[in-house]
Amino acid sequence: MKISVPDLTPEQWAVAIVFYDCGYKHGLHAGVRRERAETTELMRNAVRIVHALAEVPPRDAEEDQRQAEKRAAFWAARRGEVA
Repeated sequence: MKISVPDLTPEQWAVAIVFYDCGYKHGLHAGVRRERAETTELMRNAVRIVHALAEVPPRDAEEDQRQAEKRAAFWAARRGEVA
């Protein structure tokens, strides 16, 4: 049986609106719960990252520079350039 919206009686229309409203609100609330759960998980991951980064020791800038120079010299030698 095919139902057409314009052919609904006022009583059928009232029932259809109640069902539509119920489904809409259910979907709306389910979406809000899902969004909150996703946001909570993202925040937990952000906290884990911040805590992990807080435990990383500070870098030695001079040592980093020495290592960069060694790498540059190595690759220059590989390319046959004069360093």
